[in-house]
Amino acid sequence: MSLTVQILDHSFGVPATDVDVLVRRHTEDGWQDVARGLTGEDGRLTVLPAGQCAPALYQLVCDIDAYYAILGAVPLFPRAVVEFRLSESEPGLVLAVAVSAHSVLVYRGS
Repeated sequence: MSLTVQILDHSFGVPATDVDVLVRRHTEDGWQDVARGLTGEDGRLTVLPAGQCAPALYQLVCDIDAYYAILGAVPLFPRAVVEFRLSESEPGLVLAVAVSAHSVLVYRGS
């Protein structure tokens, strides 16, 4: 099981590069940070490679504010925060995050 994030900038029709992505896992003690990184030129980041993903409830935090600040814009949503569940039957998950300065949409990618 692995987890990959792909962030697409729908304002300009391009992959969103250098977006800071944080992944947290829910534990009995609350949210625990498990991975962090920046998206590449294709807007993708494998945040949890195969073997490092346990079935659990997770939280994805994408820093949209910093991405749009470089472009000279102030987005309505400073961060895209998404909670999702990984199960044992999940071979791998790609979460696609489509952003613009005024919207965020998350869906299962490929």
